[in-house]
Amino acid sequence: DNIFGILLYGPNKGLVSIRSQALKKFWAGDNYDPFDVVQLDGNEIIKDLSVFLNHISSISFSKNRQVIIISNSSDKLTKILKELEFSFYIDKKIILLSDELSPRSSLRKYFEVDDFLASVPCYEDSLPENIAFVKKCISDRGLVLSNTLIKEIANYLSNDRLINFHEITKLFTY
Repeated sequence: DNIFGILLYGPNKGLVSIRSQALKKFWAGDNYDPFDVVQLDGNEIIKDLSVFLNHISSISFSKNRQVIIISNSSDKLTKILKELEFSFYIDKKIILLSDELSPRSSLRKYFEVDDFLASVPCYEDSLPENIAFVKKCISDRGLVLSNTLIKEIANYLSNDRLINFHEITKLFTY
């Protein structure tokens, strides 16, 4: 609970999305108030910092934890975040979403070294990850399939987790 924010980045946009939704659910709860989850765009924050500052400084009507999700995050946000005193915002959590960031990225470095932040890379899925994902989806639905069939399904999947989730959902639906 000491973590103020998490950066999710990488080429696997589906995995970024899935992990973002899981974090939002974890931090805001299952039945969160829609006003307690805010979606912002990093480019808009760069153009008008007050958009972000208004949300980070606001008080929740429901007294719940507020989650701010910032898409299109880039190194341009590093300076803004470094100026925040995280201990002032104990009822806030931020999730930053980004495409691939190089090891030299100031945003990535900041989230990797700060004690109140965390960085989670989301790389493309390979065959072993796809097999594990298919097994999880099957077990979540209470089904049993042979390993041969699971591997066959996994061979047809892409390297993007969200696309794979939709394809497997279609498979079970039809």
